[in-house]
Amino acid sequence: MKKAIFVLVLLVSAGAAARLSAADYWAWVPEAGPDKPATAIFGYGTDFPKGDPIKDSVFVGNFLPVRLFGPTGEIPLAVDGLEAWVFSTAEPLPGGKYFASVENQPSYWTRTATDQVHKPKNEVPNAVSCNQFSYVGKYVFSVGTPAGEDHKKLLGHKLEIVPQSDPSLAEEGKPFKVQVIYDWKPFPKAEINAFPAGMTKDNSSYGFSARTDDEGMVDIIPLKAGVWLAKVIKSDDHADPAVCDKVQYYSSLTFVAKPESSPGAAPSGGTDSPAAAAEPPGDATSGQNTLREAEPRTGGAG
Repeated sequence: MKKAIFVLVLLVSAGAAARLSAADYWAWVPEAGPDKPATAIFGYGTDFPKGDPIKDSVFVGNFLPVRLFGPTGEIPLAVDGLEAWVFSTAEPLPGGKYFASVENQPSYWTRTATDQVHKPKNEVPNAVSCNQFSYVGKYVFSVGTPAGEDHKKLLGHKLEIVPQSDPSLAEEGKPFKVQVIYDWKPFPKAEINAFPAGMTKDNSSYGFSARTDDEGMVDIIPLKAGVWLAKVIKSDDHADPAVCDKVQYYSSLTFVAKPESSPGAAPSGGTDSPAAAAEPPGDATSGQNTLREAEPRTGGAG
């Protein structure tokens, strides 16, 4: 089997909010198995799911290292070679469900009358407005026969798309249920968009678009087989108006829809070994990104 490759593509935060419509970021695992260590590649671009490499000078200071969670908790990843955005596991991945997670460093853009500055507004004289950008993405996949409900656990991102159907069993033309969570609560009436690989070169068109119900739920219908990217965006007031005015949250979920004509085919990222039930890993990022059950709650973000 080929070496398992994790392609985790992130939008570089340089630029204005308008770039969100032209570029996306995502996590993607084309193949994973128990025979070789896995390699995690952290890139960015609009060519989904291939993406473009990230220059070391751009990666350092703008993005956090790739993180991988599995049945026994967080799996260590080390920088692989000379490129800061390439990581690898020390051992092959055993059977179970896995969560690949990526996110950016806090990114502030403050506008003045004549310029844009990559700082919060309290550090910029004559600031006119400020936006903070928070980008997260994940890919949930199985090594071995898909089993259990661990795909419903939360990583703890402020805005998160949580699979309610097993992503390893997603199929062309059939509903793939997800729940959108914002601030640990269901996000009702959230607009969610999805598109398959190869639909456009700049990701400007969608193959699916809908709004979530009162519990933040929605059935995505992948109308063709292949790799899909689902995304949701939420703008909110910054917690400290002295620091910044708004926060733009962006969250994505990558999944694979198998052809309808091959219901017995092994899912992408799978092998024939039985999947293990994943226990929640410990604290992930300073109290954030801890896997939890995504239980329905009343209320939600507006």
